[in-house]
Amino acid sequence: MPSFSEHIQQSKNNLHFLQEVSNKVDNCIDWQITICFYSAVHLINAFIADKLDYTYRTHVEVFDVINPEGKIANTRLTWPIYNAYRKLSNLSRRSRYLTKDGENGSTAFYCTEKHSSRAIINLDTLIKYINSEYGQDFDKVKISCDRLKGIDLQYFEIK
Repeated sequence: MPSFSEHIQQSKNNLHFLQEVSNKVDNCIDWQITICFYSAVHLINAFIADKLDYTYRTHVEVFDVINPEGKIANTRLTWPIYNAYRKLSNLSRRSRYLTKDGENGSTAFYCTEKHSSRAIINLDTLIKYINSEYGQDFDKVKISCDRLKGIDLQYFEIK
């Protein structure tokens, strides 16, 4: 089972990859969103590993254990942190499958810079939480995203 520190390191690796993709590859918004989500997956799994010394295997199990109204008291996240993770999951699903929650039609739902900026904002929220809980240092991620210029982010530097 991966440890807290191994999940943190994998999240940092993913953040480094996000920086590289953002700055070197054009038109990869879908992949940037997916990288954001999997960085968050490791942050949340680090939290769970710390609290339960356990790693869940499915996204459904993770959502159940971190739910603010869940059965396990010490793994309940606050609604803002839980919702940031939920939103990243939904954005990642949209980017990977061109679907939108609640939609069951034949329309493809593509991701735009609006969606990638939302992913970055939610990921910044999760990194802040992990840092506040565990004192983990994260380097600033330098990314290109015009929609985020002028928005105060702690762990992202907008180019």
